Amino acid sequence: MKSKIMAVTWMFLLLATVAYSQDVVQETSNAFRTGDTAKLVQVMSDKVQIILNGQQQQLAKDAAGKKLSDFFSRNKPASFSVIHQSQKGTSGYMIGQLKTQSGDFRVHCLIASNANKNKITQIRIEKL
Repeated sequence: MKSKIMAVTWMFLLLATVAYSQDVVQETSNAFRTGDTAKLVQVMSDKVQIILNGQQQQLAKDAAGKKLSDFFSRNKPASFSVIHQSQKGTSGYMIGQLKTQSGDFRVHCLIASNANKNKITQIRIEKL
């Protein structure tokens, strides 16, 4: 009986983690679709690695938000679609395509669990 309860508990925790990761992917997708950096900042880790056109920086999430805001001011989003996503254990990733008025971009986001909350730890944006 105890083993069944333990198995059900682990299954619930696993499903809750995957569901929360899906929420982060959905929120991130919506934020890229609209260029809403405030929503992106909400799902970022305290420190985020930002890679824009090959230039890499480790930034606090507020500074990362400003950097992305500058990017969106030069590249107004027209659409965003998730191409692939995956979750394994306490980490995951999302790959998407951002269409803007100035061209198309590939977006990679790494997601990691921190204090039982999934947060973005890296955003890479590359022109296609």
